[in-house]
Amino acid sequence: GAFIANAWDIFAPGNPFSTGAHLVVSCGIAVGSTLQPLLGAWLLRRWVGPEGIFDGARSAFKFAGITLLACLVASTIGVTTLMVTGFAPWTKFASAWWTWWVGDIIGILIVTPLVLTWRKLPRFSLEPRRVTEAVLLVGLLLGVALFVFGGWELWEIVAGTLTYLTVPLLDWVTFRFGQHGATASLLLVS
Repeated sequence: GAFIANAWDIFAPGNPFSTGAHLVVSCGIAVGSTLQPLLGAWLLRRWVGPEGIFDGARSAFKFAGITLLACLVASTIGVTTLMVTGFAPWTKFASAWWTWWVGDIIGILIVTPLVLTWRKLPRFSLEPRRVTEAVLLVGLLLGVALFVFGGWELWEIVAGTLTYLTVPLLDWVTFRFGQHGATASLLLVS
């Protein structure tokens, strides 16, 4: 997937790079994008075990640490490939590397818990009070997320401080609906 996505740039109008350069970049990024999850999976099996990644604080912190470590692979290989082939100047290495590394980390920390938690479906209670609470929470989360991240400048409030408005709602969801609610809400807010 990484190879195809990056090789597709060959067809961009006004593309100044050769087909060979695009293929080298596409291969380099694909190698990094393949090695990274393989390393992450191997480290998870070795340091956490096959089950229970989110069963306790210790394993959750190990997961976060492994994520930080494994994400060094794709960002380093990908950005280095871009620099070596001339697709980006070496002066941009640090910012490009940082952006890639943080982006991969955030993606893994949001999507992986969601996938691993939801592979076992929860037992849903169709009790009217519980359904009403869930609908209310989803509505509040969507409303607050749109307010906070919608780009509106209200009352000259520093936009960065508004992000904390989501925390009480995420806490509420977590305590009332467990890991399933927490991971789904985090994805929704993201």
